[in-house]
Amino acid sequence: MPINGNPLPVKAGSEIGGLGPERRDTGRLRRGPSIPGPLVQPALIPLTAVVVIAPQLLGGVFPWAVALICILAGIAGVLTSRHVEIIGVRRRAATLLDWMMVVALGWTAIQLIPLPSFLVSLLVPEAADAWQANAPLLERAPRSWFPMSLDPGATRLEIAKGAAIVAVFLAARVFTASHQRRRVLKAVAGSAIAMALVAFAHKLAGATHVFGIYEPVYAHSRLLAPLMNENHLGGLMALASPIAIGLAMDADTIEERIAWAVGGGLTALAGVLSFSRGAMLALAIGMAVFIAVYAARLSQRNRSILRSRTVPILAIGALAVILLAVGLRGGDLARELSHRHNVAPKFSGASAALSIIASHPIAGVGRGAFSAALVGEHGTDKRFFHPENLPVQWASEWGLPIALALLAIVIWSIGRGFLLRRSLAHLGGLAGLVAIGVHQLADFSLELLGVA
Repeated sequence: MPINGNPLPVKAGSEIGGLGPERRDTGRLRRGPSIPGPLVQPALIPLTAVVVIAPQLLGGVFPWAVALICILAGIAGVLTSRHVEIIGVRRRAATLLDWMMVVALGWTAIQLIPLPSFLVSLLVPEAADAWQANAPLLERAPRSWFPMSLDPGATRLEIAKGAAIVAVFLAARVFTASHQRRRVLKAVAGSAIAMALVAFAHKLAGATHVFGIYEPVYAHSRLLAPLMNENHLGGLMALASPIAIGLAMDADTIEERIAWAVGGGLTALAGVLSFSRGAMLALAIGMAVFIAVYAARLSQRNRSILRSRTVPILAIGALAVILLAVGLRGGDLARELSHRHNVAPKFSGASAALSIIASHPIAGVGRGAFSAALVGEHGTDKRFFHPENLPVQWASEWGLPIALALLAIVIWSIGRGFLLRRSLAHLGGLAGLVAIGVHQLADFSLELLGVA
């Protein structure tokens, strides 16, 4: 654990606690610029708060929750902004993702800014037609300047959400650039563990209302939690489980190892009991990626999986989670996995969005305006608020240039992260990103500010 922002000297490790080589064995820690810890410690509180509390606010579905999350994110961003230059001190390639996120947020703002009518007619003709047609109804003269977004109100909300996401992301980057990545990962894992504990507490209490206050109306989950959609809940668990396992393997004390291992087991169990098949698949992929990369990183003398106790322990842990899940809800799990659901409806929203992308390949229809565009394209016969596919949503709302650039940079950044020989907690974070990335091909939980 760093003291005042400076990493402690490390030595080559051996196996501790039977969970495999220490994090020092995964390669040298790359020294970078450090900032004095006390100067940024106040920012750690709101950063941790927004990461832990945001999902508990019903995922950030309602405007009041979005406002509260934005306030916490703004505080964290302001408190770390004085040190944001540390991210680019060594001009690392990772700053490309920072700039791309800012560009995406800027493009969202441009979609809301009034532009000349001829330009809007060229890029988003439906928006121009709507403004011209509505002018007589409002008894106003036709406007010559109007925004590109087909739903300016939704785009305005997305700007607020995007600003909060960028603020939290850059605040976390300041901490990771100053050798405090593990603190950020602990906040993420702790957030999911808290969500799992709340879900199990609701289950034990037989609750039908979240926190005894709100009864889910449109969402349904057999494991009631503040993330009321079972797919959203399962996706968050798939993200966090590899992180918790990585933190357990990196821990310096046996008590901390046990705590994070139990936390990883709880999130994995909650992921299975969410009954989301996509989440279960994402969880399996995330853990498989973690184990595969870990095995590949073993030193030559320990390269044999049979000579490392870590992989067998992880396999036993996974088996224990499965057996516990079967013991608790075996019948429901069997019916869910054996029932031959038609997979096609899951991707019907994404399929319907392809025509929107084809009609608006450059500018998109406006961030948050997917539902309005879909009604305009297909009428009310097909009504989806989200296509439940993140790349498709980005492409339809932002346009292909921004969506493809952001997607390529995200994938490249994660791939580059696997090439860096960092700690096992870092590996867990990367595996978790792979898991939730796969999950977002059939879900939209990252459209909820509380999860994003």
